[in-house]
Amino acid sequence: MKRLSIGCYLALLLMHYSSTAVYAQEKTVTGIVKDLKTGNPLPSVTVSSKSRNVKSVTDEGGGFSIVAVPKDTLEFTLVGYQPILKAVGNLSVIEVSMVVDDKSIEEVTVVAFGTQKKSSIVGAITTVNTKDLQIPSSNLTTAFAGLPV
Repeated sequence: MKRLSIGCYLALLLMHYSSTAVYAQEKTVTGIVKDLKTGNPLPSVTVSSKSRNVKSVTDEGGGFSIVAVPKDTLEFTLVGYQPILKAVGNLSVIEVSMVVDDKSIEEVTVVAFGTQKKSSIVGAITTVNTKDLQIPSSNLTTAFAGLPV
């Protein structure tokens, strides 16, 4: 009798773990990301899962590879383009065409160490003509003194 109960317990345990493996089957999803207007591949697009902490970036040819489960939704993002969501489902190859987001381009400022949104820049920004800086002083700070803002 004891052997039968241990056998039943092991069988139930095996069925439990095999059923959860069916629901969480990971697979590799590959694809390519292109610009909708030009058809050119887009490098450096971030591909991420909305429900899991998995990310990838497209290569120079716009190709990507990411591990996903069928219930995942992949988000494709790139500065200057509208984000796109794609459900994985049964797909193993996904082709995405991204659309330029004209509004976001106006809100980005290129700075010496990267890009920042205009709303995150604190301080005044002005343009100084090089002719205004041609003074006999060796100190650049004194050259700025007295200039109109």
